[in-house]
Amino acid sequence: MEYYEEPPIVCPECGMPTHSLKCYRLPKLVLCLYFYAFWRSQDFLACPSCMRKKILFYGFTYNILSANILWPIIVLPWTIVNLIRSTTKGHSSDVYEYLEPIEE
Repeated sequence: MEYYEEPPIVCPECGMPTHSLKCYRLPKLVLCLYFYAFWRSQDFLACPSCMRKKILFYGFTYNILSANILWPIIVLPWTIVNLIRSTTKGHSSDVYEYLEPIEE
């Protein structure tokens, strides 16, 4: 089985070309006030090293206090899965949809 290397794409965060651009939905804001829960997620597009910085920031530092009860149940597993996914080679499947030009 032959491996076809995907073309490099420039990372919008650092400007470096990469063969592994990632596009993940991360928890931008998670708020839990006992009986009320609110979350907002956002798609981020970046190379693996820039993506790991975003994952660590939004998963471990930014949401840990506001998510309180939900952090170990939802945010922590979501963060760990995304960290593992960011180590895979090649562009993530959502990258092509995100970069696809709008056809009129």
